[in-house]
Amino acid sequence: MSKTNLRISLLIAVLVILYSNLSLAAKGQDKLERRLLNSDWVQLQSDNFIVISDAPEEYAQAFINDLESFRAAMPYIVSVPLKDSLPPIKVFAIRNWNNLKALQIDQATHGFFLIGEDKDYAVANLKGYRLQIKYDDYARHMFLHHYVHYLMHSSGSDADFDFPAWYQEGLANFLAAVKVNDGNITYGAPPESRLVGIDPGKTVPVEKLYLAQSGPRHGKPAYYFYSYSWLTTHFLFSNPQFKQKNQQYMELLGKGMAEPQAFQQAYGMNFDAFADVLNKHINTALKTWRLQPEGGLKIPSSSLHTLSQPQVAYELGSLQLARSSAKEGAGKLQAQGLKLLQHALELDKNYIDVQVTLLRRQLASDGPTASVSQQINTLVADYPKKSRVLALQGELLRRKGLRLTAARSSLRRAIAMDRNNAAAYRSLEQLYRDNWDALYKGERELQEYVSVCGELSYLRADPTFSLYAAQARKKATAVP
Repeated sequence: MSKTNLRISLLIAVLVILYSNLSLAAKGQDKLERRLLNSDWVQLQSDNFIVISDAPEEYAQAFINDLESFRAAMPYIVSVPLKDSLPPIKVFAIRNWNNLKALQIDQATHGFFLIGEDKDYAVANLKGYRLQIKYDDYARHMFLHHYVHYLMHSSGSDADFDFPAWYQEGLANFLAAVKVNDGNITYGAPPESRLVGIDPGKTVPVEKLYLAQSGPRHGKPAYYFYSYSWLTTHFLFSNPQFKQKNQQYMELLGKGMAEPQAFQQAYGMNFDAFADVLNKHINTALKTWRLQPEGGLKIPSSSLHTLSQPQVAYELGSLQLARSSAKEGAGKLQAQGLKLLQHALELDKNYIDVQVTLLRRQLASDGPTASVSQQINTLVADYPKKSRVLALQGELLRRKGLRLTAARSSLRRAIAMDRNNAAAYRSLEQLYRDNWDALYKGERELQEYVSVCGELSYLRADPTFSLYAAQARKKATAVP
C-alpha cells in the first residue's frame, strides 16, 4: 500500500473510531441525507459571493444577481466603504424543505450568517425568498437585514466600539428595503413589518431608544423598538444636518462619553426635544428616494458549474462544522459534518481540502502526535505547492515548538500562494506571539508581525490583532 493510500485509510479509520457513537443512526435522517447528497447542486461565483444551491439554475442565478445588485447599491446610499478585496462569502441558498430538515435548519428561518475564525458562511432559505423585485418580500428583507449586519461587522473600524442597538437595527432595516431595478436604486420605503409600532398619536420614546443596550426579541416591545429604530434612521437620511449630528454623536460615544452628554453636545438638544422633531417626521415617513448612478450601476457577473457528490459532501460538511462551533446542539452538527466529510473522502480519496480539514481538526484536538505528524508530512511531500497544505505544515511545526524558522518559512510560502489564507496568517501571528524573543531580530521581524496582524484585522474584522501589533511595537522599542 502506498503512503498516500495508507494516510487516507488512517484518516477514515480514525473518523470511524472517534465518531461512530456520534453517527446519525436514525433511518429517517439517513434517508434525508441521501436525498441531500443526491440533489442537484450548483455553484455560482461572482466577485463577492459564492452561492451553493439546490435551486434550479435560473433561480440560483437570479439570487446571486440580487445579492450583487444590492451590494453594488450600498456605496451610493451610505458613506461606509466596503472591502472589495475580501474573499467572497460562501452562501448556501437552499430551496428544498427536506434539505433544510436534513441539515438541521429550522424551516421557519429566513437565513443567518456565521463569522468563523478563518472564513465566513451564510445560509439563505430560498423557499420563501421572492425574486420578483416588484413585490414586497419579508424573507428577502430579513436575509438582507442580516447581511447588512454582516457588512457593518466586516467593514468596521479597528476601534473597540459597537454602534448603539437602535442604529444597528434601524440601519439594517432601512437598507434591507433597497431595491435595484433596471439600473435604478430605490430606497427609503418602509417595510410593512416596521410600520406596526408607529403611532402618530404617541410620542417617540427617544431616551429609551437611545439608551437601549439591545433590542427586545418578542412581542409589542420588539415591534416598537424596530419600528422606531427604522423611523429614526429614515429621518437621519432625510435630514443631512441631523445625519451629521448623529455621526458626531457616534464619535463622542467612541471616546467614552455617556449617552445623555454625548447626545446634548452633538445634537444641541435633549432627548425630549428630539422626540418632538421625530413626531413631526412621522407624517412624512413614507418618503422614498430614487437615484440612477451616472454611467449605470456596475453589477459583477457570475460563473456557474454543477457540483459533484464529493464536492457537495465537502461543502455541506464544512458548513455543519462551522455551525457546530457557534450553535447549541453542536454535537449533532459536528457529527453530521464529520460524517459528510468522511463520505466525501470515501468517494474521492485524493480530495485535498477534505484531508487538510480533517487533519487540522485532529491536530487541534490530539496535538502533534506521531500519527498526525506522519500524515501531514506525507501530504506535504505529495502536494508541496498547495497553500492550505503548507499552512497545515506550519501549524504542525508551531505546535511542536521546534524548528521555529522552518514553521515561519512554511507559513510565509502559504501566504505567498494565497494572500487570503487566514489560517496561515493566524498561525504565523501565534508563532510570533508565543516565540517573540526567539524570532525577533530587528525591524524586519517587527514589520512582518505588524503586517500579519494588519491582514488578520482586515480579513477577520477583529480589532484584537491591532492591539497585538501595538504591544509588539512597544516591546520592540522598549529600552533594555
